Amino acid sequence: MTVTFARWLSSIVVCAMAIGGLASCSRSVCGDEAPGTARDACHYEQIRALGPDQVNQVDTLARQIEDSVVRSAAVDYWLRDHRAEVAREDGKALCELLEAGAAGRCLRSFSAAHLQP
Repeated sequence: MTVTFARWLSSIVVCAMAIGGLASCSRSVCGDEAPGTARDACHYEQIRALGPDQVNQVDTLARQIEDSVVRSAAVDYWLRDHRAEVAREDGKALCELLEAGAAGRCLRSFSAAHLQP
């Protein structure tokens, strides 16, 4: 079932207001989408909206993204915004979700003291 952008956005707003947080809406909003590109895009947008204290939600949503390129882009985007606030071990765990080349660079950046933000 294809969901229009307006319906998708209104679902997020209604869910966030009713439940009190965007991350808790992940199943009800993206769950309406058939597995594949639309659901992956939905999870990508949800990851982008998460804060630095929501590492577990980033990990959970990223693992639900089927397309490795979309998953890698979502995690990379989130890490760029929140790298300074993420614990080293949490960062390394998220790096493992990236594609091979990006994962290696990401892991090195969390391992090398001079590359820390």
